[in-house]
Amino acid sequence: MTEQEVIRCVNDGANFYLRFFGDAIHMEYHKNDFYSFIRPKQGEHGISFAFDVNLENLSKNEQLDKISELKSLKIPVWWDLQASDSLYKLVHGNEKTAPIPEPVDGDELYMAIFPHEQKNSEKTPQHAVIKKVNTPAAFEEWATAVNAIMFGGYADIHPVHHYHLCEKGMLNCFTGYYEDIPVSFASVMDNHKICSLEFVATEPNYRRQGFAAAVCAEAMAYSFHDGAKIITLRALQPGTRELYTSLGYKIYNYAL
Repeated sequence: MTEQEVIRCVNDGANFYLRFFGDAIHMEYHKNDFYSFIRPKQGEHGISFAFDVNLENLSKNEQLDKISELKSLKIPVWWDLQASDSLYKLVHGNEKTAPIPEPVDGDELYMAIFPHEQKNSEKTPQHAVIKKVNTPAAFEEWATAVNAIMFGGYADIHPVHHYHLCEKGMLNCFTGYYEDIPVSFASVMDNHKICSLEFVATEPNYRRQGFAAAVCAEAMAYSFHDGAKIITLRALQPGTRELYTSLGYKIYNYAL
């Protein structure tokens, strides 16, 4: 797989991730020929986002119209990582930086790993047990904890309405327990074996003790054993590069 193909997998993983949020009965999902967007139904809570943007084959004036239309939605937009130079300038108002600089704090890392690159996981912390989420009750526990850590307690991951994706094998979730207390969480989203590591979260009092690495390694091993061809991720600096490189991930920002 070329480096540009890896970035395409990263981009597709982001679109699949956002589509996940819209795939619940309390959310709305809208799609047209040029982009998709999700938002919560009236009176419900959830994230709003536009994604799966496809403007490359339009004329410049048509691109400007669609860009204006997207911005008028007043919601975040996931723009294609591989947008052409001309479209990038229309969207962002400036040229792409070349060469791509080394990521710094605040930048988003685009990373990936292939099956043969996974490193032997570090020893699981003493008294820690990693379990795959296999029941509605376990998913509710997992989702509630991840929402509390990552989303301020809002049910962006619905503890009930998103479980059907686990049943379909599209979302494989794992919980790390320390002395029977759930402390660390991770999942892998499976889009026809092009996978992405998502929702990595650890309770504040248990960070930097090996729990995140252990639960991620278990999730990755499960997915590769299940036939994953690649696992990508998107993560913000700081504090993430060390975790993911320790697991074998490589950075591909330079391939943009």
